Amino acid sequence: MVAIKNSVGRNGLNRASDVVAVQNLLNRFIGPGRLLGDPLEPDGIAGSLTKNAIGSFQRVYLGFNNPDRRVDPNGQTLAKLNGPTTAPKLKPTLAPEVEGVLRVLRSSAINSIRFRLGVYSIEPRFFRRVADVIEAGRIAVVHMSALKKDARYTHANVGTQTGMMSVGFQEPADPLEKSIIVHEATHAVCDGWGHPMLGQDAEVLAHLAQGIYYYELTGLYCTKVHGVTFAILKVCVDIAARMKVEKNHDVTIGEAWDLNRNVVNLPSVIPNAGFYYDGI
Repeated sequence: MVAIKNSVGRNGLNRASDVVAVQNLLNRFIGPGRLLGDPLEPDGIAGSLTKNAIGSFQRVYLGFNNPDRRVDPNGQTLAKLNGPTTAPKLKPTLAPEVEGVLRVLRSSAINSIRFRLGVYSIEPRFFRRVADVIEAGRIAVVHMSALKKDARYTHANVGTQTGMMSVGFQEPADPLEKSIIVHEATHAVCDGWGHPMLGQDAEVLAHLAQGIYYYELTGLYCTKVHGVTFAILKVCVDIAARMKVEKNHDVTIGEAWDLNRNVVNLPSVIPNAGFYYDGI
């Protein structure tokens, strides 16, 4: 049995030795069929990844609808963390395509997606919220093999369902497929804002988030990508590289112009067409 002296997580005292103990306990439960995401670095820092992992553990293994994301010395969360790592029985097994999408949206690489473009600001927490909405069943994830290496997001409030992501693969196998999930999840982020915007603006945000994520996974300035997305993805990857070097998350006017120029040339984009996302 692993013990801690003080609370760890949201509003906790978060002593380094206690945090490391909880991080190591949580890592026992992270893996296929259990908690989705990357193992935690046992660094003694109770950051967003650790707090979110505590919350996921509480939802999945304890059935909390509103997890407090904290582990207390004599609480039931710590008791459960010290228990067996068998697969949880509290909810049905998720389909492979759902697990694949959640694994991407809860990966540590999502923390790289942070930028400001004009009035819009994109942060990692937005993608983790989309993951929570998907896991709750309010955004459906559907496998459509006809899409092959592509994906689509459709905003539609039907009953309790607030949107649908269609993916051509059940398990993202490479950085491009993973980045495509990020692209479509960005449309879900825009949907979450629930207000009108130009369709081309949404595509600019989605392509830039995709490029930043792709660069985080590969470290490549120039990418070899099939189809019409090559030019726009290369622009986005180059912006991501510049942001990382300069530690500046603001998109410059010149970069914004280049992004917009490439986006409006995509066959799927109608220039200056309005679009209304209705919320997730």
